Amino acid sequence: MAKFGQIIDKMHNMKRLLISLTAILFCSILCFARRPDSLRVSLQPGHVQGIAWDEATGRMYMSFTTRFLVVDREGAIVGSVDRIHGHLGAMTFDAASRKVYASLECKDDEIGSSISKSLGVQNYAQSSFYVAEIDVDKITSQGVAMEAVMTRHAITPANEDYAAEVVLDGRTLKHRYGCSGIDGVCVAPGFDQDKEKYLYVAYGIYSDTTRTDNDCQVLLQYRMGDFSKPVRRVFVKTGNTTYGVQNMAYDAFTGRLYLAVYKGKKSAYPNYSHFAVDMSAKLSKARLDGVPYEKARVWIAPVCGGWYYKYGSTGFCPLGDGLWYVTEPFKEKAAEGKTLNGCYVRLYSLTDRLR
Repeated sequence: MAKFGQIIDKMHNMKRLLISLTAILFCSILCFARRPDSLRVSLQPGHVQGIAWDEATGRMYMSFTTRFLVVDREGAIVGSVDRIHGHLGAMTFDAASRKVYASLECKDDEIGSSISKSLGVQNYAQSSFYVAEIDVDKITSQGVAMEAVMTRHAITPANEDYAAEVVLDGRTLKHRYGCSGIDGVCVAPGFDQDKEKYLYVAYGIYSDTTRTDNDCQVLLQYRMGDFSKPVRRVFVKTGNTTYGVQNMAYDAFTGRLYLAVYKGKKSAYPNYSHFAVDMSAKLSKARLDGVPYEKARVWIAPVCGGWYYKYGSTGFCPLGDGLWYVTEPFKEKAAEGKTLNGCYVRLYSLTDRLR
């Protein structure tokens, strides 16, 4: 009887295990079924800047410069924030808080002037840079007011570095480190096995082959919910790029931070379009080469890889299991003959083309 009872117990345990595994498998199938292989969004005023995938709802969040979209798995727009006065760029979604964090540049330069002209509003007199915190669950229709769903957080170091003048090789130059503002943002753990969750904000960097202080990407590391002061500023030596980090994402599958850029033009560098940083690596402290006005030793993260790939700079999003969503932008003619923008978002394996 004891043996029979043990067999029955084992059978019950096996049954419970099979039910549990079936439930897990069913949930997994439902989860992956919600992920489209591709989707298409068209007829947008600005080009696609960034994307983020919401696994819980099967929806995608997208920025098109002055417009924030909520898109279903068929590519239909189910919600939007329109006429954002500024350059809404790269984004990341934090599932815990259910907030999207996106870079927002309000600029007084030619980019800002073009945006202001397209909206029919006055241009900003002075450039300012923010992280836009967007409550996506409040966007239930198209044309939701920005003030109802978005909170702006000033990124003070970027504001200061953009406005600063520095002396380099006897020349007085604008923009410390070549800072053109901000763009890439992502949620990621800390370096060197730090398990706390942080929000990282990457500078934009002007392309300039005549100066030596613009060869690093600059990352500001903030504690979640606290934009008063970054925990640290981290430099990643990639060589000069054109407008710096366009999109940035942390992939839990590889433990790496991925940077997508517009390629640089300095002949001393290979000018890759993508870079990877190992988040488990220890940061070093050293003086910055080619930056004589920076007297202090700074935090430096080593690059663990660089490569060429034509997509990603306008948006990519790792799903945490070796799969990524990547944007492929295109232009199209609207009915009235005006040129507008669109993009395909396609599902890729990390080994396909992203490395």
